[in-house]
Amino acid sequence: MHWTKWPYWLKGGVIGGGVAFLFYFLLYGCFFATSIDLKPGEVGFTYYCLVFFVISPIYPVGLLLNLLGPIFDYSSGFVEAYAPILNIPIWFIIGSIVGILVGYIKKSPPKRAL
Repeated sequence: MHWTKWPYWLKGGVIGGGVAFLFYFLLYGCFFATSIDLKPGEVGFTYYCLVFFVISPIYPVGLLLNLLGPIFDYSSGFVEAYAPILNIPIWFIIGSIVGILVGYIKKSPPKRAL
């Protein structure tokens, strides 16, 4: 099936999940590339990779998991490990909801002025 024939909710989900997936690889690729040949305890240029974290869609998911931490009784290590993993399906769902709204707006008949 061609992209133009996909329903709007699927297009929105693929765009939302795809952007989250892209930032996931940018962030962890940056951490991997800047941490080569570092001794234990050295930081090097890894702090520059935090820019990808702050501007990425992973950051709001991490904040949400951090706020929900006391409710579900998990530590910040859980947030660091699972925020990037939960990021992709969460943003797929958000993109799908936006796609549903766009599809609804585009299919509604135009209002006529009297």
